Amino acid sequence: IEPIAKVEIKSKANGIIKGLKVQIGDYVQVGQVLAELDKENLEAAVRQAKAALQGSEANLVAAQAQLQKNDVEAEGPDVPFTKRNFDRANKLLEEGVLSKQSFDDSRSSYEQAVNRQNIARSQLSVSRAKIKQAEAEVAQAKAAVDRAEEELSYATIKSPISGVVLSRDVEIGS
Repeated sequence: IEPIAKVEIKSKANGIIKGLKVQIGDYVQVGQVLAELDKENLEAAVRQAKAALQGSEANLVAAQAQLQKNDVEAEGPDVPFTKRNFDRANKLLEEGVLSKQSFDDSRSSYEQAVNRQNIARSQLSVSRAKIKQAEAEVAQAKAAVDRAEEELSYATIKSPISGVVLSRDVEIGS
């Protein structure tokens, strides 16, 4: 008797055989588990990839928060207030009611507020770029998780066809 089709089954993953589920002469169905490889290292790789994904997602959240902060600072909410104080101090100085030191303090506050606003505006493009970079890192981390999970799935060797096991060239521990 010759078989109609003969299929040699191999795993895409390398590892030590932890369990064999079939014997020579056993009838198997499509998708039935034939063997299990040791999954410890592969499961660790999945956990590591998921941890890296969480780190990348946290970096993305931080980059988004920085952009929001820069957006608020770029609006310069304190600029109009310090400008009014500066204008008032200027009038009071002209009237001789305010000291030169107080006027200089008011002008300095106004200039600092304007400088902070300008710096925040310049940081907006940097913050947007950091978000794009963080999004790319999240995508890479997701791909790494998918790849690690796929490699883990290779540790379970399943029958691609229904048929009879003709030979078994491996043993547990090999």
